[in-house]
Amino acid sequence: MTVVALYARVSSEKQAKADTIASQIATLEAHIHSEGYVLAEKFGFIDNGYSGSNLNRPALEQLRDKVRISVSEMLAGFRSASGGAAPDF
Repeated sequence: MTVVALYARVSSEKQAKADTIASQIATLEAHIHSEGYVLAEKFGFIDNGYSGSNLNRPALEQLRDKVRISVSEMLAGFRSASGGAAPDF
């Protein structure tokens, strides 16, 4: 069983109001499950309202701590892809 950590982020209040975090999470969860991986509830890391240019984000710090102690085997998040974003492992 491969355990996956999930990381999602929006940087603006407008994005937060548009509920893009929820859509990111839903897309990532579907992607994780379609690959046959497991997402434990405690491995969801969400930063709402933090710029991607700032690496000092609370959930990202928590994720880094978990990775240091090897709690998950893989990370799912979004990567930039020519003007959009795509789920990625």
